[in-house]
Amino acid sequence: MRRRGSRLVEWVLALLAVAATPVAAQEPQGVPTVRSYSKPIERSVPVLPDDALLSRQQAEADRAEAECDAGMAASCTTLGIAYQSGEGRLLVRPVAEVLYRQACDGGDANGCNLLGLLMQSADPLPGDLTAPNAFAKACEGGVLSACEPHADNLARGVFGAPEPKAAEMVRWVACDGGMPTACVALAKQLIAAPRDPGALERGRQLLIATCQQGNVPACHAGLEYWRGLESEPGPQTRQFQKLSCNAGDLDACIVLGRAIFRGEWHDTPNQDRVQAGLAYYERGCQQWQGGCINFEALRNEPLLVRACDAGEREACRDVGLLYAEKDGPREDPARAIVLLGPVCETASDTNETRWICGVVGDLMVSSADSASAPDPGDADRIEYYLFRSCTADGFEACRQLAAVLEQGQIMPANVPRAYALYDIACNAGDREACKVLAERIQTDPAAPLTEDSGGFDYAGLSDGRDEIPEMPEADGPETEEDDRARSCRNHVVEFRGVFYRDRVCKPLMRVIRGTPVKAGTAPWAALVWRPDVIKRPGEDNNITVPANQKVLCGGSVIATGWVLTAAHCLMDQGVAVGANSGHLIRLGVNNPASRREGHEYRILETFQHPDFLGRRRDRALAFDIALIRYDTRAVRSGTLAGELRRITLDSEGVDQRTIADGMEAFVFGWGRTKPGVAGAPTSLLRGRVALRDRNSCSAITGFGGAREDLVLCARETGRQQACNGDSGGPLILSENVMRAPVLIGVVSGGVNCGQNGKPSRYTRIMHPLVQLWLQRVMGPAFPAQAFTGRR
Repeated sequence: MRRRGSRLVEWVLALLAVAATPVAAQEPQGVPTVRSYSKPIERSVPVLPDDALLSRQQAEADRAEAECDAGMAASCTTLGIAYQSGEGRLLVRPVAEVLYRQACDGGDANGCNLLGLLMQSADPLPGDLTAPNAFAKACEGGVLSACEPHADNLARGVFGAPEPKAAEMVRWVACDGGMPTACVALAKQLIAAPRDPGALERGRQLLIATCQQGNVPACHAGLEYWRGLESEPGPQTRQFQKLSCNAGDLDACIVLGRAIFRGEWHDTPNQDRVQAGLAYYERGCQQWQGGCINFEALRNEPLLVRACDAGEREACRDVGLLYAEKDGPREDPARAIVLLGPVCETASDTNETRWICGVVGDLMVSSADSASAPDPGDADRIEYYLFRSCTADGFEACRQLAAVLEQGQIMPANVPRAYALYDIACNAGDREACKVLAERIQTDPAAPLTEDSGGFDYAGLSDGRDEIPEMPEADGPETEEDDRARSCRNHVVEFRGVFYRDRVCKPLMRVIRGTPVKAGTAPWAALVWRPDVIKRPGEDNNITVPANQKVLCGGSVIATGWVLTAAHCLMDQGVAVGANSGHLIRLGVNNPASRREGHEYRILETFQHPDFLGRRRDRALAFDIALIRYDTRAVRSGTLAGELRRITLDSEGVDQRTIADGMEAFVFGWGRTKPGVAGAPTSLLRGRVALRDRNSCSAITGFGGAREDLVLCARETGRQQACNGDSGGPLILSENVMRAPVLIGVVSGGVNCGQNGKPSRYTRIMHPLVQLWLQRVMGPAFPAQAFTGRR
């Protein structure tokens, strides 16, 4: 059979081989390439190689080059690998292409295979058969991994009309040569659309033979095929499961053991069934403990049952968990509830309470969901078990009880309590609960706000431009701007009198220029919105607010219903901002001019720091910080520009967090974009600032004693700085892409928006007197984890 395949491949190659594309001649200007590689290659080297390794790689490449020049085709392949990998030579793919072509023409099959793979990353040329021919020559030369793409090309008709017979023969060659992947592909081809019963049977037998050789993909292919023929697992499905288990598929071993215990497979006598099931389970458990958590209980079930009947609590727990295992060999929810209920009720250990009570509550919810008419008495028991687990830090139970309360089918609906439970679970680290709340806030402004978990690498942008990370686009040509944004470099090398060029990039996110942030980048940004008319005491003393001057200040949501802002933001044209002033809090806004964006909330109370002192000449404001409590029942609901979240407060004290001179931070707001020019921008803006060190800032503010370290100072970078309308907004640190942004300060004030070289000032969150004030005012709503180091 191998001889027949070899003759066929030889015939195909003789018929279809084409001359290799010639190397481009050198041009007086520009840098020609053999083939266009418009998409830059992304290369990341996590650890810099040492000098010895670099020297060794270069010496190996030098030796390969000398041997290649002497006519050794395999050495040309080795040198091509050096140019493609950048190990020992500058990474330039066009040179690798030249060398792979030379190696392939010289009879090195590995060079042909690498040429075919490289051509798949090059810009395609109409009608070009370089890659298909390279795979064909590599396959004929014994590189079996090249036979599969060659067979695919034959089946698709790359060389002309589709040739399924030829593709089949090539796969036979690779399969006979010991390529299990080719055997599996061939078997699938034979059984997918059988031309005759003989082909179908050959495909089946090939799957069995390959599976018996220990190839798990072949076993899975057989399972997939037979499952499509058998309405329920039958003899053939079980046969492939057994073969798959023998091939090392631990999941198949578990499935077989479960089927035997449930009486779904009867290939063993009844008296041996338990031992056979245990044998399969134990085989799966040898390396995968997660698949058989209750294996020891399964082995000792008769003893545990007798001990439980005798009143041994731990035995009841262990056998109850065995019956509670979903899709387990002894699954019996009703018996599990009877056994585990008393264990939960008598649990004194927090871990056992969280675990056992959560299991019982989950079983009861599932039973109630499947019942046509749930027992009214079960509602109280479900609430008891789930809430007991929830209060023992079982956030999954919190989320499950919240869902039951929200749905209102098993027990009366209670949406506010459901939200509170989701919030508990979210704060405990349950991402699913956070996701639920993020979805609910889109349509229900009363839903709690979850903490921003990060995902935007602010600190990594350090080239002086204001760049907002975005995810890479799936399509579209690369541009020079993309190269600069992704830290790309042009590699140019002279090889045999010809210059070649390639682009190599670090695998970074794509960025865009400009200060407007991408919607949703700052989900905690709050906007203090001015009313149409500011009502001042006295007749004819009201102030009409122009549409482009409705932004009063910014702020940050630090807890549901609470915005942190600057104290001087609580006064607008001589009118105190408060419950009766007409001012609003807007969340989820990117373009403030659009009233369709965001949710709007009524202000309930405002709290100015008691030690706040207004501006005196050019001195900094002291304790310029305030809280606004807003009604979570929105007065207007709109479309959110991204999710709503709350921000993480700084958790490092003034002595723990070192503020080095030049440390980057970021400010957000809808303030003026130019000094002296009225009007707000049409997008939330972000600016990069450079912090001043502790001593320099103290010299600027003149603060000492109780006010020491109260203010952070920052100078503008790239002409970016906070300006009018940004007051009260956040000063943010973000240490890396996976960490949440941290609120370290509140925009307080500056002189001429920082354009005169004088730094702007920010009230520091972690000042001890600020901490005490926040805790006193907010009470239970205070995000306590902010000052305990929790993340």
